[in-house]
Amino acid sequence: LKQIGLATHNYHEAFSSLPPGSIVLLNAAGTTYNGHGWTWHASLLPYLDQGNLYDAIQGPDSSGMGAESGGVDDPKQRLAGQTVLSVFWCPSQPD
Repeated sequence: LKQIGLATHNYHEAFSSLPPGSIVLLNAAGTTYNGHGWTWHASLLPYLDQGNLYDAIQGPDSSGMGAESGGVDDPKQRLAGQTVLSVFWCPSQPD
């Protein structure tokens, strides 16, 4: 929890706000993509020493999170989304 707390504070220092609960992906027509957006977990990745994973889920567009590449329906982003990070697991939880 300490790592998540520190990452949240560092995010706040960088953006003057807490991470969004979720990021809704919109296409050029202004409608949502067929899929779910990323949650606050993804926003904290650079502050949890997971910059490479964060970069993997970023798309080529300016909105970030890969909206133009199909969002989380994109195979590369789906693979990144399936990555298990120990920081989000309870220490007493068995593997």
